Amino acid sequence: MTSGSSPIGHDEEGRGLDGARQTAHYLRSTGVHEFEFILDEGPFILDGVLLGTDRSVAMIGVTEKGFLNVKLTAKGTVGHSSVPPLETSIVSLSRAVSKFGGHIHPNNFGMGLEKDMIEALAPYCTYFYKVLFANLWLFGPIVSKLLEKHLVMNSYVRTTTAVTMFKSGVKDNILPDEASATINHRIYPLSSVSETVDFDREVINDERIHVEVLGVPIEPHPISPYGDRSFGFQTIKKSIRQVFPKVVVIPGIMTAATDTRWFLNFTRNIYRFSPAYIAVDDLPRIHGHDERISVDNYVKLVNFYHHIIIASNERCLEVKTSRDEL
Repeated sequence: MTSGSSPIGHDEEGRGLDGARQTAHYLRSTGVHEFEFILDEGPFILDGVLLGTDRSVAMIGVTEKGFLNVKLTAKGTVGHSSVPPLETSIVSLSRAVSKFGGHIHPNNFGMGLEKDMIEALAPYCTYFYKVLFANLWLFGPIVSKLLEKHLVMNSYVRTTTAVTMFKSGVKDNILPDEASATINHRIYPLSSVSETVDFDREVINDERIHVEVLGVPIEPHPISPYGDRSFGFQTIKKSIRQVFPKVVVIPGIMTAATDTRWFLNFTRNIYRFSPAYIAVDDLPRIHGHDERISVDNYVKLVNFYHHIIIASNERCLEVKTSRDEL
């Protein structure tokens, strides 16, 4: 900060309305309309988390999944519980919500970025997975099934669905006139908000259930360049290897939401990465109990940003998209 590099985004958890959004407006008002690349928070360094390898993997998010909250509402007849109807609003809603268990949205493996991600990971896997991942033309269907059974990697191949809120009833002997539930979706990069809502309605297939989009949904982000001549991607990759020399670096998907949505018009080169190790046992701590990183992680995090600032001031490479990029 003493050298003039200041972080932004104090309210990212609140959608960045007073932080990143206002910063973007300010930059435009001062005549700034383009950046070489943007780096925001993103995937951590996954330590023994990914399928097929025990190596630590740094995944640079070259795209970001969309964000959508859907509210399901069922109406019922209010009254005394001693004379209940055949089906209360809670039962009607429960039938609809139960259809969203498991992996309801389709597995899209092979359609998008996840294919390049798996092929980049292949050389660092055990022999069995190396053979599978390096020959997707033959073993693609098998790999697809393996990924959807994996807690983390399943989120890379589909729009995910999580029922996060359920609300109904005020007293144990009163029939509720309404029951509602909230479903959170993280939308696959090649899908869309409208496609997801339409799919939900087809799954519910019940005219008694009202489907409502809550707030302002976010479409999936474009896929940024990640080839050998992509200055932003290669600069981040170089800085990762300087601070974490034994880490495998691959392109990947950011499954959560970041402030980068406010800067999509400034550059096509937007990347997401968090320079800290995280193991399987640490996953429940993200937005959970005892959220933390180690002191060593913190020191390396600061060191990484020091390197990225210095490396970003180097002479830019010509951005040339690799033929296998999307």
